Amino acid sequence: MAPKLAAFLANYTACVEESAVWGNGLLPLQIASHLSHEVLPVEFITSVRCVLLRGEAVLVVRNLENSYHILPGGRRESGESLEATLRREILEETGWVIAKPHLLGFKHFHHLSPKPEGYRYPYPDFVQLIYAARAEEFMPNVVISEINAENFEGTTEFLPLTDVLALELTASDRLYLNAALKFGL
Repeated sequence: MAPKLAAFLANYTACVEESAVWGNGLLPLQIASHLSHEVLPVEFITSVRCVLLRGEAVLVVRNLENSYHILPGGRRESGESLEATLRREILEETGWVIAKPHLLGFKHFHHLSPKPEGYRYPYPDFVQLIYAARAEEFMPNVVISEINAENFEGTTEFLPLTDVLALELTASDRLYLNAALKFGL
């Protein structure tokens, strides 16, 4: 782990620890989810995600494997601010313009296998920032629905909180959902 990231993380204890396997089973990862209002060193932040709320409902994403999550978002483009990335990604994936986002925390990902040949993403560690925001305006004509190697998302819809709580969400999704609800966004 890079010394600068290790120094930052030394101040935090994970609220939730999970593992996942990405890349068709080739990329095992350890994931530590943290609540924090502090932004990490930007060079380690690969993407931003958001719990999106509208009234008493939460936006749910059904991915192509027919599972659910509540953290749409995506990768930063070169020179783009974190908030601009969040606004663009949420608009492209969901069609919603968001109100002022509120930082909830971050997910720290650590690769558990050797770096694959040609792997073009940060290795062995990277971070995703997690925000919460209110949906303001729906613009369905801007949703990017093209399915390709970089786009794993399927459909999105707002569901009542009671329905969302009944879904098989990850422990980290539940952590960030509860944090978003506490802020009363």
